[in-house]
Amino acid sequence: MFGSNISNIILFIIWIGFGFFAASIAKSKGRSAPLWGILAFLFPIVLFILPFLTPIAPVPGKWKECHSCASIIKEKALVCPHCQRDLEP
Repeated sequence: MFGSNISNIILFIIWIGFGFFAASIAKSKGRSAPLWGILAFLFPIVLFILPFLTPIAPVPGKWKECHSCASIIKEKALVCPHCQRDLEP
């Protein structure tokens, strides 16, 4: 009697965790955390897609914008992989 209720609650908590996990990945890529969190809550397959998306905005400490070609690159990059220009450290 109570077993199915507890398992449903646990399943719902895990489902909410999917949303928070996707939101944290989206935030690290400069994307909208609430939007991707809701999408992952509704469609958990999003968790398999989101890590492979490229960043769309600079994120301090992770991603920066190349001053020559305006592409988003890793913060520690010394040469832009798109335009091959040297970057300031």
